[in-house]
Amino acid sequence: PAACCGVVGLKASRDRFPVNRAWESVSTEGPLTRNVLDSALRLSLQLLGLPALQCCWMKSDRNVEA
Repeated sequence: PAACCGVVGLKASRDRFPVNRAWESVSTEGPLTRNVLDSALRLSLQLLGLPALQCCWMKSDRNVEA
């Protein structure tokens, strides 16, 4: 578990981020960070869908509060 390693794990809701269909039923995408604020920042950036990263992150105008 992430808590035993000194990191914060975030398991996103299913279908929040697109995944390879072959692994859809056995995995979810989510960050591992050093603290909750970093997790919130990373999720907010992922939801924004930065132009350089549109190949793997969906677009959204939502922010995530820690």
